[in-house]
Amino acid sequence: MRRALTLLSAAVLLGLACSAPAPAAKPAASPVSTPATPAAAPAPATVIVGYLPVTIAAPVYLAIEKGYFNEQGITIDLQLFTSGGEVLTQTAGGHLNIGTAASVGSAALNALQSGVDVKILGTGHAESRANPTTNFVLRKVDGRPFSVSELRGRKVAINSIGVATEYVLALGLATADLRIEDIDLQQIPFPDMVAALTNGSIDAAVMAEPFITRVAQQDIAEPMQNIVPDKMQTTVTYINTRWAASNTDVARRFTVAWLKAIRELQGDAFSRDDVAEIVAKYTRLEPAVIKASAMPYFDPSGRPNVESIMEQQRFFLSRGSLRYTDLLDIRQYIDDSFVEYAARQLGS
Repeated sequence: MRRALTLLSAAVLLGLACSAPAPAAKPAASPVSTPATPAAAPAPATVIVGYLPVTIAAPVYLAIEKGYFNEQGITIDLQLFTSGGEVLTQTAGGHLNIGTAASVGSAALNALQSGVDVKILGTGHAESRANPTTNFVLRKVDGRPFSVSELRGRKVAINSIGVATEYVLALGLATADLRIEDIDLQQIPFPDMVAALTNGSIDAAVMAEPFITRVAQQDIAEPMQNIVPDKMQTTVTYINTRWAASNTDVARRFTVAWLKAIRELQGDAFSRDDVAEIVAKYTRLEPAVIKASAMPYFDPSGRPNVESIMEQQRFFLSRGSLRYTDLLDIRQYIDDSFVEYAARQLGS
C-alpha cells in the first residue's frame, strides 16, 4: 500500500513538473547599426581652361560660381584669350587642358584633319533661329535699313574669314542672290563694328552679342530675321587628348560640373539676376545688357550638332579654305565618352 502511494505521489509531482510554465525566453539582442561610411571626397585637381570673355562661356562661369567644380574637387585655372583660334592652338599644344567657346571654322577643321592632340568634348554654343547671338545687321539711313540687294559693291564686315560669321554672311547675301564676291568684304573686330556702322564706313556686318543689341537699341542698324539656321553649332569645347588619357577621372569630373551648369542655363536663364550677375563678372558687361541680349543655346545633352558642323565644313570647302578635299567625318573627332559619363551621374 505504501509503495502504491509513493508511486502515486511521484506521478503527481511529475505531472505538475510537466505542466509548469517554461522559463521566459531571453529577448533577442537588438541589431547593432553600423554607421554608413561617408563617400570619399574626390581627389583635388586643377584643370587649365582657356576661354573668351563672352557670354557663350557661361557654363564655365556658372560652374565656378555655383560651386559645381568644387563639388568635384576641381580648381579651375582660367586663361583668357582674344580668339577661338588661340584657344584651339593652345589646347592642341598641351598648354590648356580644356578650350571652351572656340570656333569650328576652317582653321579648326584643318587642325583636326592634321591629327593634332585635340578632340571635341562637347558643345560650345549653338544659335536660336528666332534670336541668334550671331546675326547679319543692316545699317540704317534716315530710319530705313539697307536692303540686302543694295549691298552689291558696298563694304560689309565680318570679324574674320574662315569662321561662322563668314558662313552667316553667305546665308544673308543669298537671300538677294548675292555672293561674297559681290561685296567689298572687310575684317573688323566686333567692338569696332559699332563705330563703323555709326559713321557709315560699313553698310552691314555680321555681329555678335551684345553688339547686336547695342546697335539695335541705338537705332543704328537692324538685324535680319530668320537667317541663321536653328541650332547652328557656332562653337565647341575642345579637350587635349594626351591630358585626357592620363587624367580620365579628372576629365570626367570636369564634365559632370560643366554639364550640370549647362542644364541650368536652359530657357530664360540669362534673365535671372544670379545668372546675369555671374556672366557680368567675367565679361565686364552690365547685367542689364546681358538680360537684353540674345541667349546662346546650350544643348542640355552637352553634345554638339554634328550635321551643322558638317554643313559648315561643306561651305568652307567650297570657299577653298580647307587644305583637304574629302569631307571629314566629324564624329571621328568627337570624344563623347565624357558627356555620356556625366549624363549617367546627373541622370538623363
